[in-house]
Amino acid sequence: HAPASNLVFCIVHDGVPDARRRKLESVAPEARFVWLDADISTLPSYVVRDYTKHINQSTLFRLQLDELVPP
Repeated sequence: HAPASNLVFCIVHDGVPDARRRKLESVAPEARFVWLDADISTLPSYVVRDYTKHINQSTLFRLQLDELVPP
């Protein structure tokens, strides 16, 4: 409930169906949604090799936010 705000939601994902995107966007119709496709192959190989055994992909993608999110 922030009608005067200029909200932008940046959603990092590795596959969200269009129907689910529309449903999520309908919750805040005044907001802008930026869908950022992330892929495990965009991570450095040492990260995938050394860290995916005990840290999930979502956490690793968050570490790349500075590269994924537009200015």
